[in-house]
Amino acid sequence: MKKTLCTVMSLLVTGFMAKADVVAFYSWEDGNTILGSFGNVVNPLNVSTATDGIGNTVTPRTGGSMLQITEAPHSGTPQAYIAVVSGVADGASITASFYGWEYTPGAAPSMRIWAHYLTDLNDINSYGGSAGGNDIYTDATNDWSQVAWTWTFDAAGGANVGLVIEARLYST
Repeated sequence: MKKTLCTVMSLLVTGFMAKADVVAFYSWEDGNTILGSFGNVVNPLNVSTATDGIGNTVTPRTGGSMLQITEAPHSGTPQAYIAVVSGVADGASITASFYGWEYTPGAAPSMRIWAHYLTDLNDINSYGGSAGGNDIYTDATNDWSQVAWTWTFDAAGGANVGLVIEARLYST
């Protein structure tokens, strides 16, 4: 079963007692896919059209490209790493969001936003613990829906140097 994910991802980082917010927007227009993954994510693709699990033709929410990720086999909770936030101070707020295509509201397959701490900026798989995420899953009928969350960065005494934003897949 293919799951289409993300045409636009937005990040908002607010430094602890910072004077200004830094906002970054990312789309898949550069041809890239994911930064890494955990679990049974296979064959991430950057595509201009896709077909969802019930035969709908899916086009990007904005722009000309979108990320398509596939879970195989269906088990566990695969995670696609879609962004890394670094250079933030302990206590900084980090808000991220993305849109995911949904054709089974209230049931699997679906996805949500999550994050984990990074202990080594040179190794996307370095793990400083879960940062958690939302309890809201994509939930639209044959359409894009947005998921978002705000984390408060915990540097853990300097052990955590970044936050990896994840798209978690849930299917049956």
